[in-house]
Amino acid sequence: MGDKTGCPTKIVTRLPHGRELANVAMPKLSREAKFRLAVFDYYFRESSRFSYNKKPNAAITCRRFGIHRSYFYRWLKRYNKHNLVSLENRTTTPKKRREPIYSWTLICKIREIRKQDPTYSAKKIRPILLRCMDARLVPSTATIGRIIRKENMYYRIDTKQRQNRARAAKQLHARNRKPYGLKAGEARQIVEFDMKQIRTVNRRYYAFCAIDPFSKESVIHVASTSSSQSAKAALEKVLHRFGENISIVNDNGSENMGKAAELLREKGITQYWTKPQSPKDKPFVERLIGTLQRECLDYNYEWLTTADLAKIVSQWVEKYHFYRPHETLNFMTPAEYCAKLGISIPHEKVS
Repeated sequence: MGDKTGCPTKIVTRLPHGRELANVAMPKLSREAKFRLAVFDYYFRESSRFSYNKKPNAAITCRRFGIHRSYFYRWLKRYNKHNLVSLENRTTTPKKRREPIYSWTLICKIREIRKQDPTYSAKKIRPILLRCMDARLVPSTATIGRIIRKENMYYRIDTKQRQNRARAAKQLHARNRKPYGLKAGEARQIVEFDMKQIRTVNRRYYAFCAIDPFSKESVIHVASTSSSQSAKAALEKVLHRFGENISIVNDNGSENMGKAAELLREKGITQYWTKPQSPKDKPFVERLIGTLQRECLDYNYEWLTTADLAKIVSQWVEKYHFYRPHETLNFMTPAEYCAKLGISIPHEKVS
């Protein structure tokens, strides 16, 4: 018997624009919208079987689902089979609202009382207003409270601080968070950035630390303040070393906002913010800070200036790059590892 030739027959049905149709997501409907969709599905598909003229019948549909015809026709009027969201409940908010009208004299008087005694509530302000104004012009306690909220008559320092914290919390929620599983695939692609507070005998200093998790190449900038201006100066050193084709991962400290964030936006660099109180989102720079403290700062607590501390830290970074072996780099130095990748680490300028 001769060899068999041929190939298996496979029938494939392809829809035009099938890939685009597969990506169309169905809208998430509420329970009420799903009920109305079931009503119209029965109306167009099943009710004609029980109608004498074999056409869709609203009366039969309404008896089937126990609803009034007025509701049915109201839903049918706005029903769009190409947009099922049209079956959702509509807002009951009136189109025109009556706006309250307060006299400017009343607002100024309440503001004067609140500035003089910021802790006085609307219950205390109303009796005071009755002493100097006609009773017919003095509103109720609830109205006085609404005036205080509308005109933002909060003059206590702690109240303003609480409002600032709430505003900052909203900004935190809107930040570009670090994606889950973000990992560097090559050198100088992702850089973790953080600040270390240094206590010496005479004052405090701040070390802004940056590290490439892939090659362990690091940059440390010593400053006398923890402002965003100092962080900007540190980031300028980071960009000079690693280039601008990188992503920065930092925590939610105020030093990473303001001028520092503005610099990254101008350069078109992606800035990822870690989740609040989550140091494990940037483990490599946290390890760098711990190593800096253990191997360098623990031995230098004498009277130091900013230049002295910067010199000490630069000497340690030089040793970190060219002498200290790293277990995660198979006991090579960052300079040796980067040399295998065709990257040269410049020597620190120690004056």
